[in-house]
Amino acid sequence: NVAVPALREASDCVPIIFGLAYGTATVELALAQKAQLIEDYDAPWKPIEKVRRVQLHDYQFLFFGARCVEVVGE
Repeated sequence: NVAVPALREASDCVPIIFGLAYGTATVELALAQKAQLIEDYDAPWKPIEKVRRVQLHDYQFLFFGARCVEVVGE
């Protein structure tokens, strides 16, 4: 939803070992994590209440890595 400002970001990641992910990264677990402010890191913690976008990312180096769900919102 582009009407929601992109103020906070939270993520849930699972490890990838030899090409296999162990566990499931979900939006619900990402929303339960401590959300970081995108611009001001010293402000108090507050959970994400409105979602602007959900992104999926895979990070790999040789045989190891992580698969992440990142949630951005207000």
